[in-house]
Amino acid sequence: MISTFDLDKIFSAPADYDVTTTTMRRLGFGDVRKDVSVVDQLRNQANSSFKSPTVTASRAPSSRVYIGRIHPATTQEELEALFARAGTVVNVHIPFDKATGRPRGYAFCQYENEQDAREAIEMFNGYGRQLRVAMAN
Repeated sequence: MISTFDLDKIFSAPADYDVTTTTMRRLGFGDVRKDVSVVDQLRNQANSSFKSPTVTASRAPSSRVYIGRIHPATTQEELEALFARAGTVVNVHIPFDKATGRPRGYAFCQYENEQDAREAIEMFNGYGRQLRVAMAN
């Protein structure tokens, strides 16, 4: 929660604002009432002094595969046993429909490395009931 002391640091003239802590107190917010010119000053100050650092993200190679068109009766253990043929399986996740409680017809399998995931795609894409196996996003 921002204090009056913190607000005094933000605003150059403390008389330009009125802090009322009665509204939304339970959520830890205060209601700051001020004229439009003070809001503009605050935005300009924030834009000039609080610039966030530039972050460049490079996508790491994925070791997770999408498994589509699985039979509704397929269990997590069965998928794990099958896909362990391609490499070390870390995790298998079968999403369920919230309304019906039934499997949604697809799953995700996490491998220890990207090479195992690519091997699983080679081995199991088109397997059995014409499974669709691809790298997960």
